[in-house]
Amino acid sequence: MDTTASLDRLAELAGVQNSYWDVHGVLHQTTRDTKRNILAALGFQVETATAVAQSLARFEAGPWRRGLEPVQVLRTGGHEGLRLHPALPAVARKGRLRWWITLEQGRTLMGEAAVADLAVTGAIDLDGERFTRHEIEVWDPVPHGYHRLVVEAGGKRFESVLIVAPWTSWLPPSLSRGERRWGLSCHLYSLRSERDWGIGDFSGLGRFLEATSEMGGAFVGINPLHVLFPHRPETASPYSPSSRLFLNSLYIDIEAVPFFAHCANAQALMGRATFADRLRRAHNAPWVDYPEVASLKHEALAALFEDFRMLPAERRRGFEAFRAAGGDALRRFAVYQALHHHFGEISWRDWPLRFRRPDAPDTARFATRNWHQVDFAMFKQWLAEEQLAGAVAGAGGVGLYRDLAVGVDPAGADAWMDPDVIVGDGSFGAPPDAFNADGQDWGMPPLHPHRLTDRAYRPFVDMLRANMRHARALRIDHAMGLMRLYWIPRGAKPTEGAYLRYPMDDLMGVVALESHRNQCLVVGEDLGTVPDQFRDRMAQENILSYRVLYFERWTSGLYHRPDAYPRLALATATTHDLPTVAGHWNGRDLGLRKRLGLLAEDDEEIRVRDRELLIAALEDAGLAPRGLAAEGEAGDSLLGDLTLAVARFLARTPSALTMLNLDDLLLEEDQLNLPGTVDQYPNWRRRLGVTIEELAADPLVIRILRAVARERGMGTLD
Repeated sequence: MDTTASLDRLAELAGVQNSYWDVHGVLHQTTRDTKRNILAALGFQVETATAVAQSLARFEAGPWRRGLEPVQVLRTGGHEGLRLHPALPAVARKGRLRWWITLEQGRTLMGEAAVADLAVTGAIDLDGERFTRHEIEVWDPVPHGYHRLVVEAGGKRFESVLIVAPWTSWLPPSLSRGERRWGLSCHLYSLRSERDWGIGDFSGLGRFLEATSEMGGAFVGINPLHVLFPHRPETASPYSPSSRLFLNSLYIDIEAVPFFAHCANAQALMGRATFADRLRRAHNAPWVDYPEVASLKHEALAALFEDFRMLPAERRRGFEAFRAAGGDALRRFAVYQALHHHFGEISWRDWPLRFRRPDAPDTARFATRNWHQVDFAMFKQWLAEEQLAGAVAGAGGVGLYRDLAVGVDPAGADAWMDPDVIVGDGSFGAPPDAFNADGQDWGMPPLHPHRLTDRAYRPFVDMLRANMRHARALRIDHAMGLMRLYWIPRGAKPTEGAYLRYPMDDLMGVVALESHRNQCLVVGEDLGTVPDQFRDRMAQENILSYRVLYFERWTSGLYHRPDAYPRLALATATTHDLPTVAGHWNGRDLGLRKRLGLLAEDDEEIRVRDRELLIAALEDAGLAPRGLAAEGEAGDSLLGDLTLAVARFLARTPSALTMLNLDDLLLEEDQLNLPGTVDQYPNWRRRLGVTIEELAADPLVIRILRAVARERGMGTLD
């Protein structure tokens, strides 16, 4: 096999796709340089023809020499047996094979057979030795869960994790019966309450959940709650977090901490005039001042922690139990936070080399010497976890709909805690599409698909569990990442990337298992370049599609009628990356883009046409407000009528869920995030113009939600 053929074969086996079709129907071939760079990022030796050939030989032989793959994911109803396929060397063919499955619940299944009596399902010769793959039939029912498989034959012992998952993800019985539900969404930092500290908090979330329950909603959707960067608070995007395993401590309601009122240090801090003045300014600000909010909350939390450490042991049992349950993952995160505190704003990749790995001896010594800071980081996570749990517990049956970001910041905790699974030598994004002619580099390191498999998907499982906790629904951002990610080698342009295949069947199985265990329905964000058949697969898996009004159109540009939306979907008007309904209609985003030099020549003409098409869609549904015209801006009264019409339009769809954005109901015109900007626009900072306490009395909100309830009814995600 020549060098080109070997490189192509290795790339194919490793998952590098040879080509892809863009949204314009143009076929893009992956270049040899791109293949080589991605293979190198995956850890293959590809510098020379000999290295490529050796890497290919090792990779092809691996599954046969291992005997069993590190993990096997099987889908069953949970009440039947299954078939296993170990690979055995020639020396084992004349002997007997024994197997054990140690179930997660502790029971063991076992069996044995003569190898010669087992069906052969494949064979290969490696370095003069014959390997054969055989089929083992397990007749006993194997329940859903995470089990340990051991096979012994020919004096060799092979082990594997066996994951047995349901056929589909979990759906609430109400949705399975065909009922439809509606809910509200907001970004938590934007919520105002009468006593917040300049940012929405878990207490405010609890009150918003209660208000939604009183208005008849079934769920509340929020932005990712992932931890960001306490020592770089201006890095505020919830979609580029430090870690997807832990919570953002800025959402802790300081005054709701149980021992706050009796904490002398905290009360002394609150009594200082300068502190009270800073707190008042932060509370009244129209935007979240992240550096100031972070400073205020850090000072208060540090004061609480000092007093907490002095409490009797019985008053600290909850924290000690939380710390023990968090295990190694929580400890690693807390050590990272302590190191980050020590080194300041610089990335961990610029720390002294001896601290760049969590398992380094100097890292362990640092953690021992700085145990106070390590415990402080755990303390903040404990408070955040307790308050989130409390907010959901008092929600009156309303489900929390959480959001899982597609990746993490390369300078964050996850990338430091698990450098073998998170690939630092590159990033991922999107190829050129209708909205980004040059493609997108999202600046986040991808997960290594092969090492995920080697670890029996444990990092993926832990991430799902962390984000399904306290949730009734989970939105997976860029759900196509379960199938493939668009990798961009370090230093390359987005147009020079390629898609890398991920073990979708296995990952879908893990999602299904965790979905059932957590009684959490799954929504897949499937916008952008969506592979053929991917949405069909989502529907087969009971994963709801994410349908945004502005994108639900025919190729002519005409909007889909409500009855064209799929049943297994969430229907919504807009997203955090798009203008609000009011902002879109009045062109607030176009004016902003024009001032920033980001407006294309025909954007304003396209917007007029978009308005005409939206009016036509609403007229077709009998919902168009009187006086709505494609030319010119609309006042609040007409914008309110438009927002009502859009909400009713979405409520009429057969889709299982309709989500109404709080920004739209309040006629906010400034969007939360303006893609393509960093410092030019205050992304992720805008706060709502009313408090949660005022929300339920807002006449327009009441009018819209009553209309939606008439279209869809009321109820919970039971």
